[in-house]
Amino acid sequence: MALRLIYQMLSKLLGWIVWGSRTWRTLLTSGGRRPPTVGMIATMSLRLLYLAFQHVLGLLTLLGRTSTTNNVELLVLPHEVAVLRRTNPKPRLDWAARERSS
Repeated sequence: MALRLIYQMLSKLLGWIVWGSRTWRTLLTSGGRRPPTVGMIATMSLRLLYLAFQHVLGLLTLLGRTSTTNNVELLVLPHEVAVLRRTNPKPRLDWAARERSS
């Protein structure tokens, strides 16, 4: 199942690398726009390969986790939220700021 998911993800990425969201008809009738250069395609290919690699590594780390690890993460999460709220309190709005936001 994981291999099929990886295959589907890579095939979609390769399709986006080559054509993006365009089809043959939109490529042939581009309205005078310049076609992508080799440098642009190479840059986007590297970016997409990096993103695919990052997602595959994320999937592998999720598959390698045990239920104990997930339970510990769920126990730690409320503490992290409390710490973030203390360090970054919600701003108090005066009447002028409330008027601008409404």
